[in-house]
Amino acid sequence: VINQMMEKERDANMARTKNRPLPTGRITMPQAGVFAGVTCSLGTAILFNVGGPMPAAVALSTAALYTMVYTPMKVKSPYNTHIGSIAGSLPVLIGFSVAGVPLFGDLAPWTLFLLQTLWQFPHFYALAWLFRVDYSRAGYRMFPLADETGHETAAMCRPYMIALAALPVAASALGVTSWMFAFSGMLFNDVHCNLITTT
Repeated sequence: VINQMMEKERDANMARTKNRPLPTGRITMPQAGVFAGVTCSLGTAILFNVGGPMPAAVALSTAALYTMVYTPMKVKSPYNTHIGSIAGSLPVLIGFSVAGVPLFGDLAPWTLFLLQTLWQFPHFYALAWLFRVDYSRAGYRMFPLADETGHETAAMCRPYMIALAALPVAASALGVTSWMFAFSGMLFNDVHCNLITTT
């Protein structure tokens, strides 16, 4: 909500986001502010009550990183995706922490965190290329915006897709997951690696 409050004007300039509640006026800025404050406070309190200080601290860190660093950076540097990928993956650690899994000393939380982080690069680069006119009009800085053919974007995605294909194998070999994860993960990611290789 805070992110959409900060980007209300830019959202109005993009076909993909112009129908969001704030640009259309279905929700006012004060209403959004109250909702953001209540849900952030209540959510943090619930996490603290259920899981203790660790998930609450990670949740607050996620909100701070997303709104105070990532969102402003989107119009300043194309490296915003690197920050956004971390902010988008931190909820994984919140979930593990609430479930009682120690974040330090257990590879499982960080395996899923890494998976989510790697996935976000091809995801957002593909979105930025598909909606490059929209992103440019709104003033966002993304690497794919100057790529007319999509070839450069595919090349940028390739290392992340290869890493995503290798991660399930590594996780299974280290005993973090079963070999089913390696089998299913490799099949899915190999198809995508082949697609971007032949693009």
